[in-house]
Amino acid sequence: MKNVFLYFIPDTTVSGIINGLIEKAIITIIFAVILFAIKPIRIRVIKWFKKMFKKITGREKHSVIVTGYVFKKGQYNNKDLYFNFEIELPYRDISEDVMPISESTALILKEVNHKYHKDFYPSGYDLNKVVVKKKVV
Repeated sequence: MKNVFLYFIPDTTVSGIINGLIEKAIITIIFAVILFAIKPIRIRVIKWFKKMFKKITGREKHSVIVTGYVFKKGQYNNKDLYFNFEIELPYRDISEDVMPISESTALILKEVNHKYHKDFYPSGYDLNKVVVKKKVV
């Protein structure tokens, strides 16, 4: 009866374990080379490793992309006076939870003035249809 059970026990000798590991390593290497040869997969894998490396080392850069309109207070119905903008701010978040709306509005108008060489000020102009997208590089 003991001889029957010995056939189901894998080879536990040192050479058997080493041969099993070598076979698994060769199969893994072949599979990885085939997958890495396919360009879209290779690009995704490289981007993922770069992203993880930046995240682990703390080198990732956060920013928000803000799009919307600037218009003069009291001129809500006049579509000709709207100024469309798209800017990038070097902040992780500019929502109400992090800073007051007046502060975020002032930051947005300051960056719009800088980028588009305009002269908008918070007391005379408002923002409309503002969309904020977070970006991590």
